[in-house]
Amino acid sequence: MNGNDRLLLEDEIEQIRANIRKQFPAVQWPEPVMEPVFYGRLKKKPVLDRFAMLDINTGNVFDIVSGKYNLVTHEEVVHDLLSSVPAEFGRTETEIKLYDAGAKIRVDVTFPDIPEHVGEIKPGDKVDARVSAYSSYNRSTFHGVLTGAKQLVCSNGLVAFRSEEKKRRHINGSTITREQLTEEISVFLTDFSKTTDLWRTWANRRLEKLELDEVMVALPFSEPERDRIMELPLMNNNGRMLKQLEHITLWDVSSAATQFAKHEVRGEQRSMDLEQQIAVVLHTV
Repeated sequence: MNGNDRLLLEDEIEQIRANIRKQFPAVQWPEPVMEPVFYGRLKKKPVLDRFAMLDINTGNVFDIVSGKYNLVTHEEVVHDLLSSVPAEFGRTETEIKLYDAGAKIRVDVTFPDIPEHVGEIKPGDKVDARVSAYSSYNRSTFHGVLTGAKQLVCSNGLVAFRSEEKKRRHINGSTITREQLTEEISVFLTDFSKTTDLWRTWANRRLEKLELDEVMVALPFSEPERDRIMELPLMNNNGRMLKQLEHITLWDVSSAATQFAKHEVRGEQRSMDLEQQIAVVLHTV
């Protein structure tokens, strides 16, 4: 890439960032820059090929990176996801979360126009298809995309484990193009009924005590957390606890576990990790 091409690309990125900031004015966007790193007390010397990734607004240092680091701004993550969503699937609702002092971002796009007969797992318990993108300035996670669903009655995040996770590294460019992402989202939304059909089988699958104990132990929670999950008032069961239900289904366990991960766990990163870990366990039961 020559100098003119680089300038054009930088102008395009700045326009994207400006448009996203205008579209989501309530978000406190970091201003990431890469600054040289120096060492020494009296005579400062530069550390070769190392740069401090920091927020120019706060001075908070996100990470120390090499010159090969490809800065993907949070605004670009939002833009890439929103511009990859096919228009034929109706309205979208977007939620943006920043955490760890702005180092990490998560973007959730839900599709409320999914037909009732597709999204309803059991009477009064409907899910909307959801596509999530995430990234970080501190390399704690790569730029990736997950497909899943949002349980409407309690805003739980349900990950469709059957879907593939797409990742884009910050070094040496991208491993997934916008065209590929559009295709992935389109396939997921077109086949969303296959995912909800599976979850409906969970809603009809009763767990005997021995099997319930085995599932609970396999979930990524400590013993005290498992006890709290059993006593958690379930938003999709009129506030009843798991231990109060006459018959506990696999869907009940999924709802309780994801509700706990969403609303009771401290730390956005662990909450997001738990969504995926819960899915891994329950899809192997």
